[in-house]
Amino acid sequence: MIGENDTNKRCVRSIIGLYFQNLSRVGLWPLSDSLRKLSITGIIAGISNLEDLEDESSRCSYDCLCTKREYIKPRLQEALDDILRTIEGFCLDCVKTEGLSSEEQSCRIPHAPEKWRALE
Repeated sequence: MIGENDTNKRCVRSIIGLYFQNLSRVGLWPLSDSLRKLSITGIIAGISNLEDLEDESSRCSYDCLCTKREYIKPRLQEALDDILRTIEGFCLDCVKTEGLSSEEQSCRIPHAPEKWRALE
């Protein structure tokens, strides 16, 4: 007879597998490869293309991790937003367009207006 702990372990393995499949589908896994190949813009695009994981077949009991899991997309988006807020420097798109791309919000990496204004 399969015990509750065995079922919970299967759920955890299933959820972890789904996370890695989802990351791989959008080109963000394996991480070492994606960080070498992708720009910040590519990583942002990958995160925005992640799907929320819903695997009803893995839900086994009230106390299991599968009923309490958090979705990966909001956590990755929050971490990326934190990184983007702390980037020092200025926007090269703004430099090339003398700030026009900032006004039109067409820069490849979203940023606050001061990333251009600091050069003036």
